[in-house]
Amino acid sequence: MFCGLLANLCLFLVFGNLAEKYTEAINNGQVPCMENAVLYLSENENKAAVEKASEYYETEMAKRVVFPTETMDQFMDLNKECEEKAVDIFITRSFKDKDHHFQKELMGRIQKKKNEFLKKNEDASVAYCDDLLAKLSEDLDKALTAGSYVVPGGYQLFKPEMDKIVGKYNEDTKKGIKGDEVLQRFLKNKEVTGDTILTSDKALDENERIKEGIYEEELLTRQGCAWQAKLYAAQISDLEKEQADQETAWYTPVWESLKSVEVDVAPSLFNFGAGMVKKAISSFQNKEK
Repeated sequence: MFCGLLANLCLFLVFGNLAEKYTEAINNGQVPCMENAVLYLSENENKAAVEKASEYYETEMAKRVVFPTETMDQFMDLNKECEEKAVDIFITRSFKDKDHHFQKELMGRIQKKKNEFLKKNEDASVAYCDDLLAKLSEDLDKALTAGSYVVPGGYQLFKPEMDKIVGKYNEDTKKGIKGDEVLQRFLKNKEVTGDTILTSDKALDENERIKEGIYEEELLTRQGCAWQAKLYAAQISDLEKEQADQETAWYTPVWESLKSVEVDVAPSLFNFGAGMVKKAISSFQNKEK
């Protein structure tokens, strides 16, 4: 009912303006031309309709859209509602819009404003996401500055912290339409940092392994020397035992043959080595005791 009244009011204004222009031409001594008057009137009314509809679209979008929108669909739904209402306002106000010239002008204006709102929505999303990641990675950045990850196994400390940041970031529902794009940019930047830490980590691990290898080598050397000393001592002991056994094997038959002989006459029996025989016999006697 309201739309019908509004349409009737617009028609009243249109024809009222038309009558006014027609009367003005007669008073000025001109021959009024109804066609020119209608053309002039339609142009003015259609321009006013474009302005009114365009203003409505811009005002409603600024009022209803909360930047950033969670999804692109949410933005497009609001845009569609405001656009359709703006077109209705234009159609109600317009008059004899030949070839939809002024309606096309309106749609061009709406598209331009829509692009501006889209850019604003994207910028708001990027700003929100950058701020969110800055807060979430604050402790990580402090640790990087302090060199906390430049230690053996540093990458194994760095990686879980990155995973924690990404997890908390994904839990936030207010990131907007640029959430994934901003996250990928963040991860790409941190990937360079992670590669640097990993390279340093491998170098430190290698140094540790080299140090451990040198220590183990020195330890083995010391252990080897001790083992060789023990082996040498055992070999000496075995050699001495073998020599003792050989002496015993030689002394025994000699002693057995000399038991019945006086020791004093032994030198006369062994002119070639009486002294050695005495020494051998004495040594053997001591062993038997």
